[in-house]
Amino acid sequence: MTQLSVDVDNACPDCQGTGYVASAENPSKVVKCACRVKTEALSYLGALYAHSEWAPDRDVTSWVGRDLLFQKCDEATFCRAVKTFLLLHAFGHRLSHRTATSREVVAAFMAPEGRELEEALRAVDLLFLICDKQPRNSQYSPALTSLIGDRRRHQRPTWIHAPQGISDESFAALYGDDFRHFVQTHFSAVPLKSPSQSTCV
Repeated sequence: MTQLSVDVDNACPDCQGTGYVASAENPSKVVKCACRVKTEALSYLGALYAHSEWAPDRDVTSWVGRDLLFQKCDEATFCRAVKTFLLLHAFGHRLSHRTATSREVVAAFMAPEGRELEEALRAVDLLFLICDKQPRNSQYSPALTSLIGDRRRHQRPTWIHAPQGISDESFAALYGDDFRHFVQTHFSAVPLKSPSQSTCV
């Protein structure tokens, strides 16, 4: 779950470590210093996305509130898309986010001690789900379908990263035809370009 833990830059020449400066438009008004905004953003992103590249000029409005599928693209391309969306939309709206693998979802559903994680996966505003090549587990399809179905009922978007592509037979072998059909029915594929220029569709 995303939590902001912010330490301001004590060496910042603009705010002298306070984290706040006078507004350029209205000197009588105090606003956050750029150093504090940057620190808050890095804390919000978390370790997985903080150092990823991003696309500040991309229009992400079509991604808002939707279940999206990112397939046939590498981790760096997916992380770039996530970071771009988080900084251009989610950060300003203070939406919580979490990243989990399919294996972690099954563990949360099956293990008694996973109840807290299961509830967090259902409740988080944005869930980024990694459906890569994990060891085969017959519980993937029912657990993932149940989780995403519950999130859909509460209008909480989920993004899926399937590096191999859901049309690949290895995906069906791992996750089952039922889950593949569920994703094909309810998720919109996002076209992206990876650094190698391969298309993520």
